[in-house]
Amino acid sequence: GYLIETRKTEDNYSLRDMSPASYRILHLFVHAIIGILAPSQIVTKFINSQTNTDVNIIDNAISYCQRHVCNDWTALKNILACGDEQLALTCHFILSRMKQSPLQGVATKLKTSAEREAWEKNFSTQYVSPLVKNVIGSAAEFRKLIETKSASVQIKMESEINEIMKVDDGYRRANLPRIWRQIGIPNMDSFRAYYLNNPEHVRLFPFLEIFLKHENYLSLVQFIFPIVKFVQLLSSSLSYRLERKKARQMTFKELLSKECDDLNSDGSRRLMNEAFKEFSQAWNKLIPYVNRYKCQDLDKPPKMTENLSVVYGLVEPVNESIYICAILDFLVQIQNKFLKDVIEIPSGKCQSLKFLEHHLDSQVIYHLKSIKLETAKTRHIVTYKGITEIFKYSQFDLRICHGQEITYDLFKIELELAHSLVFEKALLEPNEQDLYLERFSYHKELFQGSMTILSEIKKFVVQESIHEEKKSQFIEMTNPKELLSILEMIICFLKRTSGGDREILIIDYVKKWMKLMVLKEDNASYVLLTRSCLQLKHIVALYELVEEHVADVIAACIHSKYKANMSYTIEEEIKKAVSFDDQQEIENSSSNNNEKIPAEAFATALKRFILRHLSVGDSIIETDSLSAYLVQYEALECWPDSVQKRTIKSKFPRSLLISHTFEAYTFVKSELEKLQSKKRRQAEEQEALRKNSKTKGKKKKKSEFNDL
Repeated sequence: GYLIETRKTEDNYSLRDMSPASYRILHLFVHAIIGILAPSQIVTKFINSQTNTDVNIIDNAISYCQRHVCNDWTALKNILACGDEQLALTCHFILSRMKQSPLQGVATKLKTSAEREAWEKNFSTQYVSPLVKNVIGSAAEFRKLIETKSASVQIKMESEINEIMKVDDGYRRANLPRIWRQIGIPNMDSFRAYYLNNPEHVRLFPFLEIFLKHENYLSLVQFIFPIVKFVQLLSSSLSYRLERKKARQMTFKELLSKECDDLNSDGSRRLMNEAFKEFSQAWNKLIPYVNRYKCQDLDKPPKMTENLSVVYGLVEPVNESIYICAILDFLVQIQNKFLKDVIEIPSGKCQSLKFLEHHLDSQVIYHLKSIKLETAKTRHIVTYKGITEIFKYSQFDLRICHGQEITYDLFKIELELAHSLVFEKALLEPNEQDLYLERFSYHKELFQGSMTILSEIKKFVVQESIHEEKKSQFIEMTNPKELLSILEMIICFLKRTSGGDREILIIDYVKKWMKLMVLKEDNASYVLLTRSCLQLKHIVALYELVEEHVADVIAACIHSKYKANMSYTIEEEIKKAVSFDDQQEIENSSSNNNEKIPAEAFATALKRFILRHLSVGDSIIETDSLSAYLVQYEALECWPDSVQKRTIKSKFPRSLLISHTFEAYTFVKSELEKLQSKKRRQAEEQEALRKNSKTKGKKKKKSEFNDL
């Protein structure tokens, strides 16, 4: 039956068991017949009999049929890799054969789906397939059939040039050898038509079918090299040093100018500029294809220029950085889809893929290894720049009148392509963050990627506190923010490498890993780390020590929604939960069920939470309970180790919200300062009394001496 349908623009579209060429030719014939008869009662009655009739189509059946005919015509030229004239001759040749040799033993009026499918099969095998296997030859043959004898010398010369005249032995003896011939030129379109329009080719050379399916996009995979190279250069230069706000403000031009000033050699400067140039070219080549990332539709990416913000080159699946993630994902998917289709070919069916055979439980399968893009070598990436070289395995037909027919050595072509595109290649898998390159780490955002990273480090490397004499080296740091940034990098690297020898010096760990050697550029901090002789078992304590030097300044700059005022009731609840006694009194009351949270520890926990989680954005919901983070989420490691967990759970003020964090810290800090001030006054008074008592004693002794 016939159904009203929309145009199918995909060249490989088909129905049932028909090949794309057979489907398109039949589809074209049907709409040509309907269009020729329109407008008429026959066409109207025919269309009205369909269940999905569209009134607009009935009113304009000619335009409807014309659109389908033009669409099928364009698709057929692509499928058969031929021009209008050759396609027209081939279609007429098919009609001529249908008239001369009607189908035998097939119902003329089709009433069932089985009869329809039988007719379609016979139509394809008897009329279409024999002619479309070599459409150039079929067109030439049909031209000979319709060529008439002509007395005109000019027409005869034209026929001779076009090689459509009848050639007999006498002609060959008189004119051979011929110097000038019309011959075909090997190209991808003719190769595709030669392969796909012969079912036997598809059966014998299955890899070529996979190759042709993906060929349009395979050449794009080569752009993965300049993209990855420049992104990794950016990451090594800016990770843990660049703040998010600064990244949005800095342009590539400013970055390149700054980096080039810092580089010592002309070769290094040239390398950085060349890397950006290649990155820009790759980006601009790929952006027409990037309109979606995972389940998210994207706006059109901007054209890459040196005036764009560097954030476009930093890997992070949000905001402007999502485009680089989408580009990497697009390129990886091209390679992975191609290779997955290859290994799904039944083993033993493709001689060109013998190198992929892998024995598994007495079965032979095709197998490829999977690796991370970060560790991929050049040999692991599909590099395809066209197959012009492969066309040396082709030959045009030497017969007169058949010079434009090209035969391809499919065995050699498949062998060459399989080795070039599959041998030693690998499937690319994402990292634990579901990204193909490491997520960029901004300065002061150590805990954004993993809120529990310090807890994880403590599991990898058992930690110890720092002795007081070594702490004194960090009292007057010239640039604590810089040192904190360096420690963030080391901690993240410890997590990636699952820890290290706890006894090794921090500075030796830095030297051990080449990626961390960039820390040597920060001379003051590097010298300080070297002089301290601290070990990996001190890394967390050192981070917390340096953190103390910058905490108050950073805490004051957090988002206003985390600075809500507290009510008098909440302040009283804090006073009931927190002990402002000195440490000795706290230790003496440790066995008491009414033990409170030490004020210093409470302030430290609030300060660390502010610095690590609230100072880098506003993603944490301010109306959430603060206890959900500081009590229930123990792995945050905000509390000093000296505080009992049971005390925290039983005494922490439940009415405190995230929005109160800054004010709660300020309140406790103020109370501590009042207490310290009171203690200082008391100490001063005691000292004054002591001195006064001492003076009185001296006077009394002097008086007694005088009396004597």
